[in-house]
Amino acid sequence: MIVGITGHQDIGTTEVVAWVSKTLDAIVSSGSIDLGVSCLARGADQLYATTLLKHAIPYIAVIASKDYATTFEDEETRSNFQVLKSKAVQIYVLDHDVASEQAFYDAGKLLVDKSDQIIAIWNGEKARGLGGTGDIVQYALVKQKRIVHVNTITKTINELP
Repeated sequence: MIVGITGHQDIGTTEVVAWVSKTLDAIVSSGSIDLGVSCLARGADQLYATTLLKHAIPYIAVIASKDYATTFEDEETRSNFQVLKSKAVQIYVLDHDVASEQAFYDAGKLLVDKSDQIIAIWNGEKARGLGGTGDIVQYALVKQKRIVHVNTITKTINELP
């Protein structure tokens, strides 16, 4: 099965990040994922790609814009992005010259379209800007994709809708 990720860049406290990491590890190690899809943003996307690598599962990278690497605020996250991008088995770079909310939304939609199932590392709230996690979850629901909601507030896992 092809499984994509959508999720917050700021996952939460150290405790929440540890819980999400453990949860992703359990999902990935279940054996149902043949190929992952990630936009490689900081936070949930990079955590998922790293977990896939740990389990030797290939993944596709969907990059929102040609200048996407310049959007990372710190060198560690930018470097991690470059490493994870280099390990992707296929890379889609969208035809946006500059990163924007529309570029992020388009990348999220392509990720959903390429996936059989979505893992949403999400607090359950509406997106703060176009292309946020809430928008991608809504798009996945419209496309009738199975969604595994990893709720970062309640620390619960359930299937949507």
